[in-house]
Amino acid sequence: IDEIRRETDVNIDVYVMCPSEEQWKNNIHKRQLEGSFESYKRDVAEIEFPNPAEGFDAVYEVWDGGVRLRQDPFLTDDILFNARKELAEEKMRLQEEDEASRKRKELLESMKTRPFWHYCEVCGKKEYITAQDAFNSGWDYPPNLGVFGLLSPRTCGNCLMKDTLYWKIQTSERLPIVLEGELTDKELATWRRIKGEPESLLSEETE
Repeated sequence: IDEIRRETDVNIDVYVMCPSEEQWKNNIHKRQLEGSFESYKRDVAEIEFPNPAEGFDAVYEVWDGGVRLRQDPFLTDDILFNARKELAEEKMRLQEEDEASRKRKELLESMKTRPFWHYCEVCGKKEYITAQDAFNSGWDYPPNLGVFGLLSPRTCGNCLMKDTLYWKIQTSERLPIVLEGELTDKELATWRRIKGEPESLLSEETE
């Protein structure tokens, strides 16, 4: 709405359809909609009616007999300011979430071609290589084998799955977060590294 007002000086009016229950039931029957009238009524009760605080010039109800102006409680300047502030903060939060999601996708895509640290949880071997080089050398490692951040074997081509944390968890039928108190320091390091992937693989771990 603010973007529209910056481009042109116009009134922004909202018309909300508010048919009578009789008309509502007729529409449901006419359109052969699934669900009962009462279920639709409960859904509508959860929808917030438009408010001038959202930036509208006027809000109207459209009912069986015509159109009428919706008379909302008077909004003081402070209430209006706070409402606009909340909307702006929500917009910023959503933009930040979108940006974080975009960067996450770019990072995951880059892991297919960039070199990163591969750690064998069994023998301790580590190599700074690409995913394809690791796959060609027999490593069990995402993104070619498994998914970053999800528990699965992290081994070089010489070690066995039965010696991994993944195998221990599978045979115990318990989640690693439940077993943390029973894990060795080495297993805990593996679990925490996996939870932090792929970021945890971009810089070399120090002892």
